[in-house]
Parts: sequence; C-alpha cells; structure tokens
Amino acid sequence: MKCLAVILLAVVVSVSASLSAIAGNPRTKTHEDYIRGLWKFLQDSSYRSWPQAAEFTGIGVGPRIGQKTYASQKGNWDEGSIAISEHWDGDALFAISFFARQKPGYSEKNRDWYWVSFLADGTVISASPDKETHRKPGFVTWEDDGRLWVFGLPSVDAADFVKSGDLARSVTRIAAGPEGMTVRSSDTETIDAYLAVKTGFETFIVDGRLWVFRDGSEGLSEFKQTGEPAMSVTRVGAGPNGMTIRSVDGETIDAYLN
Repeated sequence: MKCLAVILLAVVVSVSASLSAIAGNPRTKTHEDYIRGLWKFLQDSSYRSWPQAAEFTGIGVGPRIGQKTYASQKGNWDEGSIAISEHWDGDALFAISFFARQKPGYSEKNRDWYWVSFLADGTVISASPDKETHRKPGFVTWEDDGRLWVFGLPSVDAADFVKSGDLARSVTRIAAGPEGMTVRSSDTETIDAYLAVKTGFETFIVDGRLWVFRDGSEGLSEFKQTGEPAMSVTRVGAGPNGMTIRSVDGETIDAYLN
C-alpha cells in the first residue's frame, strides 16, 4: 500500500506542475489521462481491502467525506497518504472522492492535498486544480450566463446537473452571490449554506439557524460531540438571508460577520 501511495503521489505532483504552466485551461491532457487511470484503479475496488478510516474527517477544502472512507496507511496523514471516500444515497453508490497528500508547499489553498470527486459512472464532478473562481469548501460551482450554480460536493443534485446541465426544479436567489451574482441551486438550504461559508470558521445550519465556530475551537468540538454547546449566544436575523446566528460567544459572531 505504501508503494502504491508513492507512485500515485509522484504522478499527481507531475500533473500539477504541468497545470500551473497553462493559464485558463483547468485540465490538461496529462491531467485528463491521469484521472482516467485513477478511475480505472478505483473501479477494481481493491482499495476496499484497506482499513476504514473513521478518524479521517476531511481536509477542510474540497469534497465532504462520505459514509465509508478507506486509507492507504494509518498515521498523521503525512506526505504519501491516500484516502478514498464513498458517498452513498441509501443503497446506491453515487460518488467517490479521492485524496492524496502531497509534499509541503504543493498547494496552500488545498492544504497540500490533491483531490478529485467522481460520480459513480466515472464522470468528474470537480478536481482540486480546476479553476472555480467562487469555489468554497464542501461545494462545487459552475458559472452559466452570469449566474452561479452551487451544489454540495458531492451531492445527488450536483450529479444530476453534471449530466444534464440543468435541473427539473431549481431555486434562484437574485444578486445574493459573490460580486452580486445571481445564485441558483436545487434548494434554498444549499444556497444559504454556501453563502454562510467563510474562511477561518465552520458553519452549520440547524432548524433554519446558523451556527458558527472558529476552526479548531473547543466550542466546535463540543458542538460536534453533543449537537449544542452548554452555553451559547443568539443574534436574531443577523446572518445571510436574515438567518439567526448562534455561537458560543458574541465575539465569535462579531468576528464572523466582520
């Protein structure tokens, strides 16, 4: 498994070096060829013999973690580590996300990880070198005729949009997005969650209220364990789209808003 990790790591590093030289082209032929080879590896399912990694909670950027995650090695997720996460909708596998840890300095915005998110049929939803101007952690975006489509990464709705270029039903929020763009998605909850994401904070929408925590804070850890901190502060109507904001203290809310 260690040998496999090193081989994949070397390929990813060489792919990314070629991408940086070609402005305006999110995927070179080299990258596309690598992704096809990676998909062939994922199809044989041999990674399912790796240990499941319940402690892998994601990398803070890119796709969310699915219901089952496998790791090439146990440890501190240092250079050469690989994680493969499966996303299920009931009994149906609809997406697979691949993560490979690179050497320090590889990509600050991706925390030195290469990642790619596939649909179950091998279609690529998004990859870390893709040039999404308005990408946020846990979301994928597409600009279309001046409008910004946003979806959870991955999600069933993102998969449907990749295949059809539209949705049978959608929600539009005029001028709510970055640079005053109109935002579209499958539902208002996805738009609210996308707009709520800010660097340095983790956000959660629960029963229509927006919880905000600083990255790595004790309040965040308590929230993940219990669902609600023992003490909290509420700011009614202060969040995106008039959502009520809650956190462990007023200072965190003020920092988030400002």
